[in-house]
Amino acid sequence: MSHYNLGYNDYNHKGKVIRTIVGNSKADNFIENLDTKGSDSGAVPPEYENRPDLIADVFYGDTRAYWYLCLTSLKFDVFEDFRVGSRVVVPND
Repeated sequence: MSHYNLGYNDYNHKGKVIRTIVGNSKADNFIENLDTKGSDSGAVPPEYENRPDLIADVFYGDTRAYWYLCLTSLKFDVFEDFRVGSRVVVPND
């Protein structure tokens, strides 16, 4: 299953429609069954500090895959969690 086809929910917030995968059963199932056994880990180099999008581009050829690194590394604040030397999990699948 492509991680881009997980489904979504639309919510109204202050007159705007917000689309998210949060609370979607397909997305929740994907996260719950995420297998990181086929993964490598490494330290964030200085030129990639606070830039999981650039790290994703190196490994997956797509900056939009940054969220995959966040999930597998359990890092959700790009300004605090992706500092130089911090460990990042990079799934090989």
